[in-house]
Order: sequence, then C-alpha cells, then structure tokens
Amino acid sequence: MNSARILFIGNPEFSIPSLNNIVYSHHKLVGVVTSIDKMKGRGKKFSETSISERSKELNLPLYKPKNLNDKNFLNQIKKLDIDFIIVVAFRILPDSLLRIPKYGSINLHPSLLPRYRGAAPLQWSIINSETYSGITTFLVSNKLDKGDVLKSTPFIIFPDDDYGSLYFRSSKIGSKLLLKTIDEFINKEIFPIPQKNENSTKAPKIFPNDCKINWNISANKIKNKTLAFSPYPGAYTFFKNKRLKIFSSLPSLKNYKKKYGEIIEINKNSFLVQCKNSSLKIYQVQYEGRKKMKSSEFILGNKLEIGDFFE
Repeated sequence: MNSARILFIGNPEFSIPSLNNIVYSHHKLVGVVTSIDKMKGRGKKFSETSISERSKELNLPLYKPKNLNDKNFLNQIKKLDIDFIIVVAFRILPDSLLRIPKYGSINLHPSLLPRYRGAAPLQWSIINSETYSGITTFLVSNKLDKGDVLKSTPFIIFPDDDYGSLYFRSSKIGSKLLLKTIDEFINKEIFPIPQKNENSTKAPKIFPNDCKINWNISANKIKNKTLAFSPYPGAYTFFKNKRLKIFSSLPSLKNYKKKYGEIIEINKNSFLVQCKNSSLKIYQVQYEGRKKMKSSEFILGNKLEIGDFFE
C-alpha cells in the first residue's frame, strides 16, 4: 500500500481524532502546524491549542508560525518533502504554503458541501432543523470551502443532538473518512469533483448577538438555538437585568396567549415561557459567571413567579 509524507494543520479538539488516525496509520506524519499560544482568561495566562498539547504528548515535530507567509517557516516546510497538507479546523491557507505539497492539500469539513460553507456548519444545521448533515473531504483552494470534493459521508442529526454531541461524533466519522480519502487519492481510486455553487448555503461565524433569544418566534426554533449553542457559548436571555443562559428545554403546546417571554407556568422541576403560538419548558439554566443549575434550583433561588419576564 502506498504511503504519504503528511504535514498536519489544525487547532481545536475536533482535529485530534484525525491527527491520531494519521499518526497510527501507515503514512508518515512529518510535522504539525498550529496557532501560536494565546493569553486567555482573567489571569491572562498563555494557553496552547488542543493540537499543540496532543502533538507534544506524541512527541511530534511542532510548528507555531506567527505568519504562514514567513520565509523561514516556508523553507522549513519545503525541506520536509511533503506529499500532502491535511487541514482540519484552521483558517484559510496562503498560496505560498499550498504550492508546497506534491499532491495538494486536503481539508475536512463537517457538512455535505456545498451546503453550509463557513465557520459554523454544525451550529447552523441545528438552528435550521436539519435532520441530517455529513462530513466532506475536499482539495483546498484560496476560497473558503469551495475546493473540489473528494469524498463525503452523511450522518443523522437526532432530535436531542446538541452542538457538543455533533462535534464529537462528526470528528470521529471525519477522521476515518480522511484516512480513506488519502489512501484512495494516492491510489487514483477517487478524483476531484467540482462543487455546484448554485446548491451552496452559508454557515457564517457565530457572534454573541446570534446567541440572544428572541421570544417572538416558535418554541421549536428557540429550542434549536439552545441546542446549537450547547455546551458553548450558550443561548441567552435576560432576567432581572442579568444574563441567563438556557441549555435544556422542550417545546410545549400550551399557549396562554400572554406576552412573549412571560413566565406562564411554574412546576417543581421546570417552568414555561410564552413564545409565538406556543411555549417553551425550561429545565436547565446558568447565570453568567456561575455554574449550570436545574430549573428547580433556579425557581427556589430566585423566587420565580408567574408573570415574571425574560427579555
């Protein structure tokens, strides 16, 4: 079986299963590129990427260039004599780097391209009530997620899937698909297929305002938003001028025809909030800067009353 010399590029935990699979395959991983360490948190301590941590555990050659166009960095990569660059969850690469590998650069993307091009395909799939999504490998170009497709595989989005569960599952599925792609591409068993731009949809980066709950929509749409932003960054509303994140909820057919965002019913373990033409039953919340709590704790600790409002 033919083997390849591979340079791996990635940042978050999503990339780790793919890195692991390549390391323990018959291919030769000659280096790993990840972002520089950044200061995070209130203590302003330097934090490294998940791929950086895993690469150190595996004792892999690690590169953290400040600039991907840096000549010294590019010369180092050229000396590695690589067949492929494999990219999993990273930013757009410059042409100067893309020209180096013998066969090209392959990216792993958690959607069925050309649908959901962009930084947040899993989140937008949940928000839009999709019942399935998938993973795609494609040849990297200098345009975001528009390269020729190599392989893809679909998977189901279950009703209770949140961003966290899809993130974990798709990273595992994708790591296997990536290895198959490399093997079949080397052996000329697959060939690039151009994407049909007319079938494309967008999945732009998530900003804080995207996470704000609008109670003047259906309960099902609000539930989707809570799932799409769980466990991070959290769909939020405001209660008595404090930001409150909602993580677990279910739509209810009860409709008291009250004002949107009004608490219309309080039970022992949950409470209902009026939405458009229906209501949402809330089971788990979190005040900003505090731990997640069950609704039963929130009800007791905040003396919740019917007629209180979320804004």
